[in-house]
Amino acid sequence: MSGYTGTLLDRYRQRVYEAVSQPGDPAGPEVKSMKISQPKAYKGQDNIDIFDEWVNQILRWFRIYKVTGPIRDGDRVMYAGACLEDLAGQWFDQEVESPDRTIRHWTFEDLVCALFVRFIHEASAQNAAEKYNKTRYSSERGALAFYNDMRRRAARMVQPLDDYSMRRKFINGLPLSLAEGVVKARGISVEHSAMEQILAEVQKMESALKMISNHSRTQAVKSSFRGTGAGVPAKEKSSPENSGNGHKYFRRGNVLYKKALSNARQQQTDGQRPGTRDAGRGTYNRGGGASGKVRGTFSWKGMFQLR
Repeated sequence: MSGYTGTLLDRYRQRVYEAVSQPGDPAGPEVKSMKISQPKAYKGQDNIDIFDEWVNQILRWFRIYKVTGPIRDGDRVMYAGACLEDLAGQWFDQEVESPDRTIRHWTFEDLVCALFVRFIHEASAQNAAEKYNKTRYSSERGALAFYNDMRRRAARMVQPLDDYSMRRKFINGLPLSLAEGVVKARGISVEHSAMEQILAEVQKMESALKMISNHSRTQAVKSSFRGTGAGVPAKEKSSPENSGNGHKYFRRGNVLYKKALSNARQQQTDGQRPGTRDAGRGTYNRGGGASGKVRGTFSWKGMFQLR
């Protein structure tokens, strides 16, 4: 076993000890009524991220249901076996429950370490350093997710990173507008500011930039609507040019609309200059001969498309 694997196993042992070593009160009826589903099964994948997530889920499940303390260690081993499938499940049947097993009495801590040694190859585990270097900021997930990814991947590296290196990578990994904002406007310094302060100020600046971006996008949409006339209702004016045959015609953009007049409005416009639509030729006659015709295409839905 290499020093790298030994370091990771020590961390898993410490994590298990801190999570479930101390006994707790029995789970009350309110906990049992929650009916929390058990962790997703680990299937023996050679992937430290999947294995790490399985360990976290099962430890959380043990704490919720009070499967803690030395006296419940045997129960933890059995419950863990129920959360193993495929290659990992076969290994558990052979190494933990089989009458021919080599180790007669297993602890949960030893079980976690044995699963790691059996299924996580050292080359896969050592990819943590490479994954850490490739950690990138995502505008969709935000600064907090970026920082959490950094911490999680740094924790799997053989040589723990110092705080300065973490702060430097975090600031350098931010978009230029965000990094400049916190450094110039907030007075943040990689050398002198704590990581908690840097993260808090970056989140505030991130929220402010998003609000500005949303406001600019809204204004741009409004400007485009004003430029095209879309969504702006045209005033309907009763005039000799747009009334006739019991209908009123009004224009929006390059479209001529037709609207039926009430009896009172019809009587009011009967004495005015006629304006008729020639449906057969696709024209609208405003009166006064051929020069009063506006050529276009008439739609039976009540609109006249000008040419």
